[in-house]
Amino acid sequence: MNELYIFKYISKFYKKHLYNFRTDDFPNMLLYGSDKFQQYYFIKKFIKQIYNIDDKDITEQTYKINNSKSFKFRSSMNHYELIINKKNYLIVHNIIDFIKDLTSGNSFNKKIRYIILINVDELHKNIQWGLRSILEKTSSTTRYILTCSGLNKIENAII
Repeated sequence: MNELYIFKYISKFYKKHLYNFRTDDFPNMLLYGSDKFQQYYFIKKFIKQIYNIDDKDITEQTYKINNSKSFKFRSSMNHYELIINKKNYLIVHNIIDFIKDLTSGNSFNKKIRYIILINVDELHKNIQWGLRSILEKTSSTTRYILTCSGLNKIENAII
């Protein structure tokens, strides 16, 4: 698995480091902190840098689990964004299949695929272990940005 960089949400970090990463060497990241505004600020800046698109160019998609169940996520080109809410049983218990499906096909224009998972600390520890396995298997084609409120609910499997 590519190295996982762990950063606390700090505005100065974004301004100083975001533009230092090139798209081909962008690391997997775990960003933590209670300021949700800074989470969204970073994600918007990141997407703008990588794809040169604004929030209005990101579309809402539906992931179908079966004929009667589905959940929403946002995407543009090779970027996928999912907000995890432990109250949403469908997301929490189907996230591994969701990521497998996203990473199984060829990426758009052979570019690195980016998956942004917001609130990873809301996943059960067993699901976090499964997530680590996927991170390892897809590290050559996919980069992950994981966000959480604090590190205390994140399993060592991910850190």
